[in-house]
Amino acid sequence: CDGAECEGRFSENLEGNDISAKNSFSESCKYLHSDCLRSAHLASSFGKMSVYFDQVRVSPEGAMVDVSVRFGKTTLYIPGNWRVVDRLHASFGSVTNMMRSEPLPPDAPVLTLNGEVSFGELELRSV
Repeated sequence: CDGAECEGRFSENLEGNDISAKNSFSESCKYLHSDCLRSAHLASSFGKMSVYFDQVRVSPEGAMVDVSVRFGKTTLYIPGNWRVVDRLHASFGSVTNMMRSEPLPPDAPVLTLNGEVSFGELELRSV
């Protein structure tokens, strides 16, 4: 699923290897827990959502995170020793990477971000 279609189709699950979190018309903080994250689906509309990855270990193959931000702000707090691959698109919105830019080892965990920001803001921060 994609974007707004996806927001209504999944239930929230903040633990495990396949995580989903959503927020609508409110402000929320999501603390994710995983021993081997493979994928995550994050959707926020008309609100503010903060998502913390500091209690997550990424699968050895890496993890894919689908993000949908519409008319609001989402902040992802990602461990600074992870490699982040940004495949995000912004339509009348913005994606701001405020993560520390330190050289990472070749075997650093890989988090790939896919998705869209429409009329909103997505911020990436180190935790």
